[in-house]
Amino acid sequence: MLKIHLKFYFTQLICLFILCLLGCSEDENNETSPSTTASEIQVNGVSFNQCDQEEIDNHPGTICCISGPLEASPNETISLEYSSNLQNPSVTWEVVSGELSLVNSPNSNTATFDVLEGFSGGSVKGYGDTGKDCSVVIEISLK
Repeated sequence: MLKIHLKFYFTQLICLFILCLLGCSEDENNETSPSTTASEIQVNGVSFNQCDQEEIDNHPGTICCISGPLEASPNETISLEYSSNLQNPSVTWEVVSGELSLVNSPNSNTATFDVLEGFSGGSVKGYGDTGKDCSVVIEISLK
């Protein structure tokens, strides 16, 4: 009886290991933080996320980044730019949280957002797809 239980647990352990290997493949969904390929710069007292295109181009795996302001105020319009080492990705933009409204983004690497009344911070996701895909989320705080 003990032998059957050990065999069962061993089989489950092997299956879990295989699922982890398949689920953690670098070629599949790759979500990265903007800070891995970007630096924060100040322009007129506002913090911006600036992607390092050379680092992105030379990265051995799939990688992506969003450039744009890290701070915003209500009734302001901001623009974000998606960069990656994917070949001609179709980019989808999504407001993850906060009082932000997507104004313009015809599946391009740039998007415009209106910062709405009541904004106290939020986040936006850029998702590029070419068969391989890469998504990244940028956090935007109240200026």
